[in-house]
Amino acid sequence: MDSILKVNKSELVVSGLQLSLLSPYFRCIFSGNYQKQATLPFNHISPIVVEIVLNAMMIGVLVVPQNYSLEGWV
Repeated sequence: MDSILKVNKSELVVSGLQLSLLSPYFRCIFSGNYQKQATLPFNHISPIVVEIVLNAMMIGVLVVPQNYSLEGWV
């Protein structure tokens, strides 16, 4: 099941099934009465932070781009 995470004005296409398997938070969200393609808003987070967290969940390693500041990450 593909879903869309709206992060500010960006859209990230994610696998709802995979996120549900990796996270109780997403399991709860995707267990509701969503259609096949759910759109979830994340309006107060930087798109790069969402990508970093999703990648860490999927591969088990936190990788932060070299040009991304420590202050921005924290």
